[in-house]
Amino acid sequence: MKFKSKFVGCTESLKAISDKSRFMVLEMLLEKETYVSEIIKNLKIEPTLLSHHLSILRQQGLILSERHGKSVLCKINPKVKIKGKNKGLDLGNCKITLIPGKKKNFRVRRYCLTRLDPHTFRD
Repeated sequence: MKFKSKFVGCTESLKAISDKSRFMVLEMLLEKETYVSEIIKNLKIEPTLLSHHLSILRQQGLILSERHGKSVLCKINPKVKIKGKNKGLDLGNCKITLIPGKKKNFRVRRYCLTRLDPHTFRD
């Protein structure tokens, strides 16, 4: 019998997210819609490299971009955005949840990858 992974549906999205810069872009966009110029400023990344990262995230359907004059506004695709107390991404067969916490005087973020299975998953 051949083994079939239950995560197959989200592997390409996870591959796109695995890059540190793309993950930080998604983290920023989970907080709020952000202009490309602000992402460049906050992440201290070259515009051409950011353009490449945004293209990959768009191809995976994780973000949407809209032009406002000369500026481009980026946001998480509402189809994959998890709303509520713990923000995150629903990638189909799995989800990534942003769990804020506190440690000393700075914010700590933990990420939880969960397989969506009706028998084991409870929200």
